Amino acid sequence: MTEEKIGFEHLTPASHGVTYRELRAAQASSALSPLFTLGGVPASVGQFYYGEQHLQPVGVFELEEVDVTSHGLIARDGRFLVSERMNMSEDAVRECALYGELSAHRAPAHSIAEPVVMLAGPGHLIWGHWIADFLPKLFVLQAAGIDIDRAQYLIPRNTPAFALQLLALLGIGEKQLVSYEPYSETLHLRRLIAPTLTRCASRAHPALGEAAKFLLARIEAGNGPLVPPPDCERIFLSRRAAGRDGRMLVNREDVEIWAQAAGFRIVQPEQMPLLQQIALFKGARQIIGEYGSGLHNSIFSPAGAVVCALRASAIHPGFLQSGICQAMGQAISYVFGPADAADVEQRFEIDRPDFEMALRLLQLHAADIAKASPGVQALPPAAPTPGHFAEPLRALLRRLRLKGAKAPSAGGSAAG
Repeated sequence: MTEEKIGFEHLTPASHGVTYRELRAAQASSALSPLFTLGGVPASVGQFYYGEQHLQPVGVFELEEVDVTSHGLIARDGRFLVSERMNMSEDAVRECALYGELSAHRAPAHSIAEPVVMLAGPGHLIWGHWIADFLPKLFVLQAAGIDIDRAQYLIPRNTPAFALQLLALLGIGEKQLVSYEPYSETLHLRRLIAPTLTRCASRAHPALGEAAKFLLARIEAGNGPLVPPPDCERIFLSRRAAGRDGRMLVNREDVEIWAQAAGFRIVQPEQMPLLQQIALFKGARQIIGEYGSGLHNSIFSPAGAVVCALRASAIHPGFLQSGICQAMGQAISYVFGPADAADVEQRFEIDRPDFEMALRLLQLHAADIAKASPGVQALPPAAPTPGHFAEPLRALLRRLRLKGAKAPSAGGSAAG
């Protein structure tokens, strides 16, 4: 389908047939500066990282007489309703066309008269979108005075089992779900309730922090207190079971060996029952992992936790983890492997001196926190770190310079 055939209408609080209730105002703020960055990044990444300074307002739209059509998009009179607040920009709509038929003109299969909530949207097959985008909408609805225990939710028929299980843990029962075929079926809604996201691009509104606390409290209210397992303060998230070649850490096996030797527990969250996953992150205070959905589970971790993301030095897929950490009162840090700024596949490698420096900086940060906050229980001492930590820091930096690399920054001045 050519771009000329895709029509758009921007959804605003003043749009025809729309009412809007704002719950949290827009804000302007700087992005969270990383605790440290290691590995080189191009200047364009830094411009992108710190260039996102606007936080969208948080609220609830109520739309009359609209269609929900291909990929969970909203349409009226043959035009897609687009909104940055809904993660449904014009570019996002065009991207949906890459994965199947895209039509704002299809005749509705049937009409629904009762109010229905638009919970999911583009990206509904991905864990990270449920954690960072869709589930926080329950908090937005509750804050707007909508009874989430009685509301009806529009759900794509191919919604993953993990998402249905998460909803069940939150007390959202099967009888509350209205399913539809997201790629070939169009529904007409007399009244659609559409809560906004609590984030936009890589930035998160402080409301996301409120939403995370709400979600954890609700899960524990319905399922009992979650007790973190032993030895979960330091965890390394492995993506070896992710089943994809894109954004692949080439020397993953080596990195996991280095992390385990330093006292980090290697975990594959997707292999764990959901309540165990959440309990694990509830107790985690240092989290290292390849950049991806798994790291977004830090919304269940306490304030003061530190996330260290391993990723390619490219802009894609953005830096939402920084936004999540900022909303949660957590620290973010990055270790970059070289990649072209526009590279989508991003097969990258993490340099051992960079990774071991990251382990050392995490160790020092934990010690600094313990000294500054006597009431905070300190992490147990980390295991002796291998390799370069046995040598003076000056010798390590000399070797890095001989390799042609820049000395690593611990001040967060690079892009993150």
